Amino acid sequence: MGKCYASTVLAIAEREIGYLEKETNSQLDNPTANAGDGNWTKYGRDIDSKWPTFYNGKKNGYAWCDQFVDWCNLTAFGLQDTLRLLCQPLRSEGAGCTSSARYFREAGRLFDEPKRGDQIFFPDSSGKANSYGHTGLVKKYEGGIITTIEGNSSDGVRYRTYVFSKSKGYKFGRPDYDEEPGTEAQPGGGTGGATGETTYTVKAGDTLSRIAAKYGTTYQALAAYNGIANPNLIYVGQTIRIPATPAAAPEIKKGMQVKVKSGAKTYTGGGLASYVYTTTYTVIQVNGDRVVIGLNGAVTAAVHAGDLIPA
Repeated sequence: MGKCYASTVLAIAEREIGYLEKETNSQLDNPTANAGDGNWTKYGRDIDSKWPTFYNGKKNGYAWCDQFVDWCNLTAFGLQDTLRLLCQPLRSEGAGCTSSARYFREAGRLFDEPKRGDQIFFPDSSGKANSYGHTGLVKKYEGGIITTIEGNSSDGVRYRTYVFSKSKGYKFGRPDYDEEPGTEAQPGGGTGGATGETTYTVKAGDTLSRIAAKYGTTYQALAAYNGIANPNLIYVGQTIRIPATPAAAPEIKKGMQVKVKSGAKTYTGGGLASYVYTTTYTVIQVNGDRVVIGLNGAVTAAVHAGDLIPA
């Protein structure tokens, strides 16, 4: 089982900044087209189609702030790890904020103070105890200020900041993420980035390969470090974290046991079935960046080496 880091989820969420809710169930993959308030998003669509047992029914077209948090975790870690991290059963009511908070509470993982990677819950207007109307991800907590990444915030994915006070009734669901190497505690109990790392803001014409070459590393290593499922999809304004000591991409060899990163495509850009991301495969053939994987000698797919994680 691979490591589950908060930074992976936050990197995925950060790439979605600027995505706008759709007026109709159309053009869901275009970040800004068909903007409106119909609650149609690629996040609900993907959960309905790729992970149909995650919720207790289809949710695209419904309020989607919690769907966005769940989608980020599912994209990062797949179904089983996400259920464990979010303390939810299959076919849960977790598309609703109050239910998601309840699952964390019942598992003893709902807290009064924030930490980086937490799922923040905002009380709704009913005034009832343990009733929540909005949610997001805690990107940073420093100097009494919470910085979040939220879906369905003014009909889009946006950064928000809040002055923290227990009197406001915020609650924080804390997934049991793995401890990240080279992290430092922030003031107020948060977790900072890797010691000595730098950041790069993507500009027009940039590719992950060009950015990697600039910093003496590989696009596979940067993709893995930032939780980027598809190295061909980076956006102007996106923040790329550069490790102080660039991480080398893992060497994939014939006979290795591997898993496919969530969201990865075939070597030629085709789609993969949802179960592929949760299955352990054997490497059958390696030819440069092209790796053939399969089970019991039967070929499943050819994929890019950078889309594989040693199991």
